Amino acid sequence: MNTAKNNPDLAAEVVLRKQKYVQHRQRLWWLFAIQLSAGMAVGLGVWFWHPPPDRDHIHFGFSLGLAGGAFFACAMLGRVLFPKPNATCPRCACDWEAESDNNGQTWLAWNVCPGCGLKISEHGGKQP
Repeated sequence: MNTAKNNPDLAAEVVLRKQKYVQHRQRLWWLFAIQLSAGMAVGLGVWFWHPPPDRDHIHFGFSLGLAGGAFFACAMLGRVLFPKPNATCPRCACDWEAESDNNGQTWLAWNVCPGCGLKISEHGGKQP
């Protein structure tokens, strides 16, 4: 089993990839809150734009549709601005997301890379 201690560049790259993944997950929750707020603001803004006598089920559907559109547009913009980080081994290019069935918490707890045996954690962790 090779360790990243022998190659400080590999160790730094593994730490950087883990940090980027954790930051991306935190950023996704903020983006979701922004998407929800934007959708609600657009929906309520359109709903209250017209006077109460003009509001009916058609206007409600229109408001709801615009709210959903704003939510979806913010979601797409967030994916473009903050793409998913690279979660591959810097040595063998093993895709850690695929190996862990797209569960980031699983591969963050791994002790070694399942492809090449590179030690990716200093803590005791799970073997893939």
